[in-house]
Amino acid sequence: MGTIMKLLSLETATAAGGAALVIDGVVIGESMTTKDRRHAETLLPSAIELLAQAGITVQELDGIVIDVGPGLYTGLRVGIATARSLAMASGSGLYSLTSLEVLANDERLGTSQTVLSVLDARRGEVFAQYFTVENGQRFPQGEPRVLLPGDLIEEMDTRPQSLVVVGDGGVRYQELFAHLQGVEFAPVPLFPSPATAAMMVERGGVTKQDIPSDVTPIYLRDPDAVANFKVAAPSRLADS
Repeated sequence: MGTIMKLLSLETATAAGGAALVIDGVVIGESMTTKDRRHAETLLPSAIELLAQAGITVQELDGIVIDVGPGLYTGLRVGIATARSLAMASGSGLYSLTSLEVLANDERLGTSQTVLSVLDARRGEVFAQYFTVENGQRFPQGEPRVLLPGDLIEEMDTRPQSLVVVGDGGVRYQELFAHLQGVEFAPVPLFPSPATAAMMVERGGVTKQDIPSDVTPIYLRDPDAVANFKVAAPSRLADS
């Protein structure tokens, strides 16, 4: 008999965040909220409640799973800091996955087509990455990127194969994609699911990080405050 894994998974990279508890490949519970400004307030209480309902302690966990982005700056900071703390408290390792690969591996999508994960990055941009199918499994094609929707659509127009677009970025800019041939839009998921992330770890192939501080966020660009300062700084110099 194999070892029973108890995994607590955290999600804060997007507007929808929360936690999930997976034990021996079964989703025991998942708690999600779409109020991204409240991740710092709701994440840890949600995780503790899931553990309490299952009757297990943090010390009994075999691993903490965290989405490291790309995503929203504040949410990523909150999620990774919480995951590091829980990993140290439990004495277990930390498993990290990207937001785009968690989207692409949602079981509701099946495994028959190429998937394009697209998340709304705000500021008129999207985070995007392609995932191809080999032997019933999805594999990333290229690296996660941040780009303008128009640039992504122009690129998609040159791709010969059909694909499924998944994520809230695809929904937000769906009208711009309308002229493309062979493109489908998956109604779900809109956001990465912590339960999906934990199930990916359960299936194997995700490397455990024994040193929590080694797990770092994927931002792809400056946070809003820095970007706004860079825009404002030249005008201030011009006025001086």
